[in-house]
Amino acid sequence: MSDATPADETMAAAQDALRRRQFDVAERLFVRLCEGPRRADGHHGRGLVAAAQQDFTTAIDQFQRACQLEDANPLFQYQLGVAMIATGRVDAAVPVFEKTVSLDPEFGPAWFNLGAARQQTGRLEEAIEAFRRAASGDRGVEQARLAIVNLLRGANAIDAAIEEARAAVEHRGDWPEAWAQLGLSLAGKQDLETAIACWERALELAPAMHEARFHLGIALAMLGRFDQAEVAYRTVVAAAPQFVMAAANLAGLLMQRGELAEAERLLESAAETPGPERVIVLLNLGELRVRQGRGADGERAFREASSLAPRDPRPSIGMVRAMIAQNRQTEAVIEAERLRHQLPNEPVSSECMAEALLAAGRGADAAAEIGRCIETFGDSAPRRELRGRCFESMGDRGSARAEFERALTIDVSHEPSRNGLARVEA
Repeated sequence: MSDATPADETMAAAQDALRRRQFDVAERLFVRLCEGPRRADGHHGRGLVAAAQQDFTTAIDQFQRACQLEDANPLFQYQLGVAMIATGRVDAAVPVFEKTVSLDPEFGPAWFNLGAARQQTGRLEEAIEAFRRAASGDRGVEQARLAIVNLLRGANAIDAAIEEARAAVEHRGDWPEAWAQLGLSLAGKQDLETAIACWERALELAPAMHEARFHLGIALAMLGRFDQAEVAYRTVVAAAPQFVMAAANLAGLLMQRGELAEAERLLESAAETPGPERVIVLLNLGELRVRQGRGADGERAFREASSLAPRDPRPSIGMVRAMIAQNRQTEAVIEAERLRHQLPNEPVSSECMAEALLAAGRGADAAAEIGRCIETFGDSAPRRELRGRCFESMGDRGSARAEFERALTIDVSHEPSRNGLARVEA
């Protein structure tokens, strides 16, 4: 004979219905439990039913009732905290999770959620402590190790992030996510070659890890290994067409090579996918339109990007270029001035202003502007090439030649400077 009580049988049936996603049946059975000796389990179950249907307000109410009936039940407290997180009540969730782990110090998922909640509320050191507890013990959450890496990298504590990522790899050498995180951390120190080796190891373990292959492509491009970067991006795009950033970066490489038709196809397709990456797609699309001689279309793309990311300076930079392409030099200078007010201490605003002044026929003003930029922010081949064009526009071929030559001593492969030197020596 079974020792199960009617309440036990009702509980088992309700849990089975919930597993089968038969929510109406589960709700009726849990309601029945709320009227008997297992009232706390009944309210907890009703909370689970509500949460499964994304009704977290009702879930919170039911979990709170369960906690009132059995205040020392860590599972009830945990579910209440999770539901609070789902409704954005992060501050309220922190003490709930803290109570959960005080009731059950080995409750790994509760420690993990406590770490995430503390991180969101800016309590970073306490978050790390919680994540460490989450990763420990027989009921630990392995992912907490990588949460620590992410937190440290987000706080720009790159050396500490590298140390934690190495520890994660040593903990489990066949963990592709750990290798990928180590790669990201090393890239934060500009150790791109070692980062590439880490991403390649991650991909050996998990060939379908598109994020790792995407970052591999970025690193390869930064090192000038454009053919290999293209292969990486194309592999991601072929396997995951929804990976918009890979398509955008591939289009950028193609634009550099003058392969505008394929770049256009990629960007137009990517632009149909909504999401935060749309800004990058629009920036690339605007650049493409300018290169195609379609300045007005480029400007529209940049303006849309600006509306989506009003604090991002890149749309303004693009608009200046698009206006110059349309022979609207006065408006380009006004837009460059607006950018300089937005970013008064950034070299890009000075560079942009110099380009606008040069286009407006104010070569001397442009040369002075980019000269101040060099004095303030340092030398670079593009800045010297721009100053060379300023002198060239003024008819000062000797000064222009000197600037182009100086640019090539900084970067012998800088093609615009080579072209400028060829022009003034013709």
